[in-house]
Amino acid sequence: MKKGDIQFLVVDDNPETIQSVTEYITSLAYGTVREAASVAEAMKILGSETVDFIICDWNMPGASGFNLLKLIKLEEKYKHIPFLMITSPEAEEKNK
Repeated sequence: MKKGDIQFLVVDDNPETIQSVTEYITSLAYGTVREAASVAEAMKILGSETVDFIICDWNMPGASGFNLLKLIKLEEKYKHIPFLMITSPEAEEKNK
């Protein structure tokens, strides 16, 4: 896989964060970005499209980014996908 061919999945309930991450990836020409606002939406995308790299927020309503990480690592067809967890510096997760 070469630069420009990577299929990213950005998962965050905050539209501004999704926009920032997407713009950054796009500006560097690393590849295509799919966006999901929840773990459920992310799992739908994983089930129907190729994903090479996941960038996910730690804290989201309903299921957290950690829940998504556990789900994909339990599935043989997804567990190879690199996963980057992000969170806001102001978020309560900084203590975790």
